[in-house]
Amino acid sequence: MPIKSISIHTLDARDYLFLPALVDHYSIGNSGLQNLVESGLEQLVDLLASRGIRYEDLRSSLTPKPDRKEMVLFFDRMQIESSWYGFPIHSQILSFLDSKSSHSILVGDLIAEDDAEIKIQQAFYNALIPSGNPFQLIETRQIYCVYINNLSSTGPDRLHRSLSNYKPYVGYADMTFSSLLKTFLSTTLLNRYLKFQKFILQPHSEAAAIITDENISGYNFSDYDLVCYSVPGDHYGVFLSYKIERPVLEGDEIDTFIAINTVSDDPHDISSFNIIIDDAKYNYLLNNKSGSLKKLNISNNDKDYLRNIILRKIKSNYIYNLKYNREYQVTQFDILMETDRTKQEMPTRFLAAFEYAPHLKALRLITLY
Repeated sequence: MPIKSISIHTLDARDYLFLPALVDHYSIGNSGLQNLVESGLEQLVDLLASRGIRYEDLRSSLTPKPDRKEMVLFFDRMQIESSWYGFPIHSQILSFLDSKSSHSILVGDLIAEDDAEIKIQQAFYNALIPSGNPFQLIETRQIYCVYINNLSSTGPDRLHRSLSNYKPYVGYADMTFSSLLKTFLSTTLLNRYLKFQKFILQPHSEAAAIITDENISGYNFSDYDLVCYSVPGDHYGVFLSYKIERPVLEGDEIDTFIAINTVSDDPHDISSFNIIIDDAKYNYLLNNKSGSLKKLNISNNDKDYLRNIILRKIKSNYIYNLKYNREYQVTQFDILMETDRTKQEMPTRFLAAFEYAPHLKALRLITLY
């Protein structure tokens, strides 16, 4: 059966292992995986629509954007008497989030293995913008982390100032660009809930016979006029999980392969693909996207340089905004790329859109933005 036209903001086969397990242990094949993902997405879209939420509108909270900030808030749980320290912490955070904003919220303790404890402590202190509240760090696991994406340029500082009177609040770190701490957090934090304007989306157990809209976290969302809905766990894990950007670690390659499989009958490992930049496309970028090229220090005669940058970056990134147009038989997706940090300049981020051309073993650049 031909693959249908489909559009997926993000698909998580890196941290949520439901799809990799099916591929590895049940040999469902390419078409079987496509059918499963298509069916699951249709179910999710219908479920969200029944609650007045359009799946299309969740994109900004599910995918990284070059013009939006990310941050992680740090709290000293040793200063909270209750063992359920997440409750008072999220009560504080929710009171300061704009009612119209949308974010993925990831949480977890800053737990490091014994041999990495000192290294993670150093990364923590190097990145920390302190609140001014006193605290004594004995071990990293006493720090509770709340990761928030899709913030405006002033969002991190506004939240930081708003929380500064809350004594357990230690401070925050800007997680917009890659760092050792960001990579570490990507391996330890879990998606807790998704805030879409006045709605909260959380996973519920697959064993539930009916959708009960259970508030599985128990946080007091209703106190802030937020409406809590629940989504089957596998649907949430696959389609509504935010992936903190990090280098592609060993074993992560399956994430991109499975993502491509959902929008193509001919999936391949794209790390060895060539990059095609048509002359007409390059001239268009020079004339209409010069700002994007300037960020990469690319001049008029540097098409090969641009191709080499993309080749290098594509081997260590994830793909988003996956689309397949059945009428034109075109598969395309976006990759977020980040320039290297230098002593003189902060890095910058941009999105590159590609057409997937497996018959050529190539990716054709569509645009930069």
